[in-house]
Amino acid sequence: MPLPSQTLSDDIARLAQEAMDCQRALLSWRKNGWKINGKGIAPPFTVPAGIATRELGRAKVRWGVYIITPGAKLVRLERRERQIMAGRAVAIEADATVSEEALAWLTGQLRQSGLYDLQVVEKTGLLVPATPQDAEQAWKLVQEERMKISALLDRIAAIKEDIATRLEGLFERVQHPTKESEVL
Repeated sequence: MPLPSQTLSDDIARLAQEAMDCQRALLSWRKNGWKINGKGIAPPFTVPAGIATRELGRAKVRWGVYIITPGAKLVRLERRERQIMAGRAVAIEADATVSEEALAWLTGQLRQSGLYDLQVVEKTGLLVPATPQDAEQAWKLVQEERMKISALLDRIAAIKEDIATRLEGLFERVQHPTKESEVL
């Protein structure tokens, strides 16, 4: 097996260091609640600093949302157009003035709240963005962070591919002969 040249070793070491730096950068997001794995990137849906909040029971008037099924389980919530569904049941309906981004934020925050159903959310006073515009701003901030994370993950993948390509020349592929069976 041939030994790699010093420049190849140095290049691979530099690339590996860069990949490690990218992984370290991802740690800060993971510490802040982001789920980053092979299945995707999931934000924590905590209202960012500087965005006004209100209890859901009070904010729903400004939002123009109506709780249709108070017993809807939060872990089952999904946004479909102007509605937030819990399975097949409509849990929340929204006015036409509420953007899809704001509803996406509300759905994500409710799902990750750790509470059981919408009744409990209203009783405990879960703080949500005060208006749909505040939720849109929070959504945009989350999307910006998601883009940064995605760029780091893409860079790590590119580095892995680059290292594999550089190492490819060091190995010789040998086709082993197939073993013939013997009849006794």
